[in-house]
Amino acid sequence: MDRDQIVHLLQVAQGYDSRNIDGLMVENWQRAAKIGRWTSETAAEAVHTHYALSTDWLMPAHVTRQVRANARQPAPASEVLALDAPVASPETRDRVMRMVRELAAKKGIPDE
Repeated sequence: MDRDQIVHLLQVAQGYDSRNIDGLMVENWQRAAKIGRWTSETAAEAVHTHYALSTDWLMPAHVTRQVRANARQPAPASEVLALDAPVASPETRDRVMRMVRELAAKKGIPDE
């Protein structure tokens, strides 16, 4: 994340905790962002999540922990089911389902 993104992130946190932002803080948070491999979007989401769930003073480790936790979670089913277009064409789905049925028949797995 660049300096402007870090400043914006700290301003998001400041909106919750009224922290005083200075140059050293920006520099240290930028270094933590690099180590934690944050993006501006994932870091901002982590700040909002932190303050939605905790009254603890936000530190860079909280952001890194939340960014990593969010990356491990699969997408919610509602997001997956809301996809506008199918991932595969109808022909591809039919072909794959034929292959699954053939494999199931070979393994003696009943249809239902």
